[in-house]
Order: sequence, then C-alpha cells, then structure tokens
Amino acid sequence: MQIRITGPADVVHDDGKPVTERSIIDELDGAMSDDLCSNYIASKLADLGIAEGAITLRYDGGASQFLVITEYTCPVELKPAQLNRLARETVGQWSDGIGEGCFDDIAEQLQVRIDLAPPKASRELQVEQFGEVTKGPKKPSILKAAKEGNLAVVKKRLDAGADLEARTQGYTALHLAVNSGHADVALELIARGADVKATVHRHDALMLCALSNSCGDAAAARIARALIERGVTVHGARGSGHNTPLGIAKHRAKGELIAVLTEFGATS
Repeated sequence: MQIRITGPADVVHDDGKPVTERSIIDELDGAMSDDLCSNYIASKLADLGIAEGAITLRYDGGASQFLVITEYTCPVELKPAQLNRLARETVGQWSDGIGEGCFDDIAEQLQVRIDLAPPKASRELQVEQFGEVTKGPKKPSILKAAKEGNLAVVKKRLDAGADLEARTQGYTALHLAVNSGHADVALELIARGADVKATVHRHDALMLCALSNSCGDAAAARIARALIERGVTVHGARGSGHNTPLGIAKHRAKGELIAVLTEFGATS
C-alpha cells in the first residue's frame, strides 16, 4: 500500500512577501528531506511495517500554492484510526520534527522562509491510501520479537535466515533487545553474528546498555561483557556530546556495568 499525506506549505521572502519568482519556485519544487518520518513514528505504527516517509516540497501551478507531501509504504491496509494517527504524527514531523530544519540550507540560499505546517494545514490536510496489500497476515518479525524479548521467535527467525541488520526506525534487533533489557535475546544475536558496532542515533549497543532505563544493571553488565569481547571499545565518547558508557553508567548508578567497563580498561 501507498499512503500519501499532503498539506499546504507557506513559502515567503524574508520580508514576508509571497514567493512568485519562477526561478525560486523551480529551485524549491521537488526539494526532499534526507531523513524519513518513518524513523520517528510511534512503535505501534512502525510495527505494521510502515516505511519511507521523506518530506517533499511540491508546487501546484494551478493553485499557485506550495504543498508538503510525505509518502509511506506499508504492507497492510491501515484502519481509519491508524491513518489518523499517522497523519497527526506526520504533521508533527513537518512542524516540530525533521521538517523544522530539513530545508534550512536551501531557504538560506534563496533568502526565503518555509513553513511546512501553517495554521491552515490541519483544515486542508489530505490523506490517501491506495495500491495493493503486498503481504498476508504478518508473522512477528525478528525486530518485534527482539523488542519484546521473545527468544524462541528470535531463534526461529534466525534459523530461517532473517536479516540480522534489518532496521526499524534506525534500530537493529540487537539495539532493540539491549534497549528493552532482554539480555538473553541480545546475547543470542551477538553469538549469531550481529554487528556489535552498529549505531543508532550515534549510539552503539554498549552505550545503550548504560543509557537505557529498561536495561537493568545485571542485564547491562552481561551484554556489555559480550559486546566488549566481540571488539566493542570501552573508550571514547558516543553521541553528540562527550558522554561515555562509563560516565553514563556512573550517572545511572549501574554498579555491575561499571565493574565490567573498568575491568576492560575504561577510565572515564
């Protein structure tokens, strides 16, 4: 299935006057975000298999109006309530999420201001669902099973050749298992060859051991030891700041995790 969500966008010069110049319109028509809205939707929607979701600017010449369009793919047909929720979350991404800055560079270059969610957006929003259902009843994926801590399903999916590095909203199965505190699942994934150095939002699985409130101290320590033994370094900051796994573990008072990190040489 294809899901298209369309709304009006306001594009004006820095002085507030409407953009009418053909050269500027042509530059903006088709501009697309690098990030995807599907990376930030609620997990209940993501679990349905909703993917894609770039933010695109289009110019409707007949209406002399810029439009913001986000298109998703989904293997199943969404129910009205699910469509409504997806539409609300998409508008949220247009206004306060990735849409807040995704066109900053081109806007600065052209000296214009772009508002992807003006007040009229909620009144003029269009939500379309079309195409064919591509899958039958959905079996629990390795990602969902890892998040829920279902070790039996994880093993079954791995035995059937599931992709260890498949992602949902940027997270691999290993990330999800660690983030949810399912040590047995995380250890199984590590033993089966999961990429222990893969990152999500610039954090690796070791950092998630320290960061996640759902990953208790004992579970974090077990997972951390396996990660380090597979080559993950305890040194160096992760993310956008100067935080290290040891620093976060100390902040969260995870004593067993601190012991493992210091055993392998972490000092800060």
